[in-house]
Amino acid sequence: MRAYLMIIANCIKSTFTYRAHILFQILTSALMILVQFFIWRAVFVASPGGIEGAVVRGMSFDQTFLYVSLAAALGVLMRTWTDWDMNGQIRSGDIIMFMFKPADYMKYMFSNSIGFMAGNLISITIPSAIAIFVFFGTPLPGVLNALFFLLALAGSCTLTFLFDFIIGTTCFWTMSIWGISAGKEVIIAFLSGALIPLGFYPEALRSAMVWLPFPYMYNLPLSILTASKANPLVWAQGIGVQLVWVIVILAASRAYYRYSLRKLTVNGG
Repeated sequence: MRAYLMIIANCIKSTFTYRAHILFQILTSALMILVQFFIWRAVFVASPGGIEGAVVRGMSFDQTFLYVSLAAALGVLMRTWTDWDMNGQIRSGDIIMFMFKPADYMKYMFSNSIGFMAGNLISITIPSAIAIFVFFGTPLPGVLNALFFLLALAGSCTLTFLFDFIIGTTCFWTMSIWGISAGKEVIIAFLSGALIPLGFYPEALRSAMVWLPFPYMYNLPLSILTASKANPLVWAQGIGVQLVWVIVILAASRAYYRYSLRKLTVNGG
């Protein structure tokens, strides 16, 4: 356990090594937030009732803007490139070194992911969230909303890692994951609610998406945080379903990894 904590600490430190990268990410996040503000402002201004009184698909302008802007900030938080790290280790041959270490490879990569997420949280996500509440005057969420949001966010980060790990494992078979990784990003962005709140999707599509794990990555935590009324029972049920998906995908990813080791082909060394 101590070894994994050291890995997390080292990854947090490495996040702050490239300060120009952090600055670029902050500026990118700020630009995305500005774009989201003006796009959704135009939508609500054109709606009956105007920006102050309009409610579109059950969401006010403040709720919608908070949702989409924090979705952009969370996108930076959960972008740890685990799949690409695995791709590089396999193609370079460095994966062999992990085969002889006492540490579990999946736990090692998860510790890396936690460390980078923590670094992104401190350096990018929290400053972005402060800017949203301070400069745009977005109302602060309730304490209960924030607590359940943090619980759901932990599950979201875990699901993100597991999907990245599965894509990274695919490199055992293909030696290149560019197209697969890009496809994964598009699917998650569309089906998780990372781009648009799922409440704006057609009813038939929303009903089908309930049976998928993707809505529990972005839509669940953000819906909790932006809810105008506290509903802890519904939130707890959502987090429970999210936990089930974590367990199922964790088991599947471990089984897939163990099976893929049989097909390991290393170039380099």
